[in-house]
Amino acid sequence: MRKTKLLLALAMVFAALSFSLSAKAQNMVPIYLTYQGTSSHFAQWEVYCHNNDIDEDYFLFAYDFTKVDQTYRCGTVPAGNYTVYIRRFHYTTDWRYDWYARGQSAYNQLWDNLNYFELLNDVYIGDLSDSPEEGLNITIQNSY
Repeated sequence: MRKTKLLLALAMVFAALSFSLSAKAQNMVPIYLTYQGTSSHFAQWEVYCHNNDIDEDYFLFAYDFTKVDQTYRCGTVPAGNYTVYIRRFHYTTDWRYDWYARGQSAYNQLWDNLNYFELLNDVYIGDLSDSPEEGLNITIQNSY
């Protein structure tokens, strides 16, 4: 009985170590949001990244307390192919934005504050060892 408990304990320790080592081995890459706006209001941004390779979702937040011309590190995601969405929370106001990310852009697009807006579809996000850019930097500005 004592031998069985010892073997069970060793198996649990081995399983925990192997799981933690494989989790650390994932290549995590940063997601940045640069807001170049003129809004006089505080804004909260939510970046939603869906990993198409492993079918997992990552919800990242940026709080724009300085209102203008700031870059925020929203968080990190594992390297992979993603569909990237964004949403701005601001009471009930809809806004028009220009955006740029990974060579793609759009101008004067209306984003409501309730729904996610798809920015990029099937874009690879990795580090400098396997991608031309490290992570992903999304730049947004108010349309005029």
